[in-house]
Amino acid sequence: MTLKRRIALIIAGAVVFLLAGPAVVLLAQGYRFDWDAAGLTRTGTLVVKSEPRAEGTLSGLADFSTPLTDRFIMPGEYQITLSKPGYRSYTKRVNVSAGLVTFVPDQNSKIYLLSDNAESETINDAVSGIFAWKDSVFFVDKTKNAVFRFVTGASAAEFSASSTLDLSDAKFIDARISDGTPEFILQSQNRQLYVSPEKTYVLPNLRGLRFGSETETFLGLDPKNQLLELTARGPAILKPSVLGFDARDDQIYYVSATATSTALYLAGRSETKLILDHLPTAASAQVIVSPSDQIFLRLDSDLYAVKDKLEKIGSQVAFAYWDINGDFLFYGNDHETWMFEAEQARLLNRSTQKIISPVYHHMLGYEFFGQGSQVIAREADFSGQPNAYTLISGAAPIAALTADNDGKYLIYLEGSILKQLPIR
Repeated sequence: MTLKRRIALIIAGAVVFLLAGPAVVLLAQGYRFDWDAAGLTRTGTLVVKSEPRAEGTLSGLADFSTPLTDRFIMPGEYQITLSKPGYRSYTKRVNVSAGLVTFVPDQNSKIYLLSDNAESETINDAVSGIFAWKDSVFFVDKTKNAVFRFVTGASAAEFSASSTLDLSDAKFIDARISDGTPEFILQSQNRQLYVSPEKTYVLPNLRGLRFGSETETFLGLDPKNQLLELTARGPAILKPSVLGFDARDDQIYYVSATATSTALYLAGRSETKLILDHLPTAASAQVIVSPSDQIFLRLDSDLYAVKDKLEKIGSQVAFAYWDINGDFLFYGNDHETWMFEAEQARLLNRSTQKIISPVYHHMLGYEFFGQGSQVIAREADFSGQPNAYTLISGAAPIAALTADNDGKYLIYLEGSILKQLPIR
């Protein structure tokens, strides 16, 4: 090979390196040539995880299986569809941005596909009321005047307690298991009853009646708005002029209303401490305290977070409670449901039809509720494009509904028939 030829090859190689080197670097950094824009465009990354694993399609691109991590997708809007035999299909529009990672549904969770099984199992066909407790449901069999416990996924219910008093229309006010013994407060025949395996007796009719810290102790408000503690020794007045309260162990949070002021207090066994005064005047109050001692107040139909001052969260609120499993505040009314988490209120559902017994399962990312005789699942998608499914259509209106902690079953009351539905 001549010297000129060698020099020409070296020069050609240098030119190729100078041209290809930057291109390789740009490709490695995620740049691609956009023919429509006639220039280089930085790509984005798409991550999709699901439980169970599923087959998916991405509009304009090849099919995929979950989990998916695609690092070189041109920016733009795409539609994802997931499918798996035995499960309901899932569709979502996503926007992939240049240089960013897009997670579906988000970075810390996955898509949970719901079963398309529309077959439910009857647990009991003569039920007047239910009460969700951890991984189980207590229910009243109105023909046997007895309370049973059903653990989700089990083949049969187990006996908990019976009563010599009529429980044909009984509804739960409160329930717990104390030292291995189940205890219940029921409303039946315009009376409030205490029911346990050993005894049953009638309680005074008190507002907000609930269990106290000890076995067979109770807290509630009498017609004079006095906070009473009921024990075997009889009733004792704990505080006067109380609109609402919440009790945790030996501490009671309560709202006191006098002619001159409305204030929130914390009462222990030895002292009472003012938390916040100059509260809005209200006819009724509900106090909600989270496990981390975050306090919320529902004054009439307005909901507040208690900080150095009241911070309003919502209005026209008919119910509110702290969801221990999901660690968030769940609230709403017959036509709206909301969650308050990480100092942010988010709308879960808004419907012109009445929402019956809603429950939001934080792990699954779905709200479950009754609507007429149907059980509905609605995805919590704050971008405004939720998947919604009619899980089952019954023969009678849905009266109550709950989901187990693992999100595998729904337990619902269809008329007086208690049923279990597997959902994944």
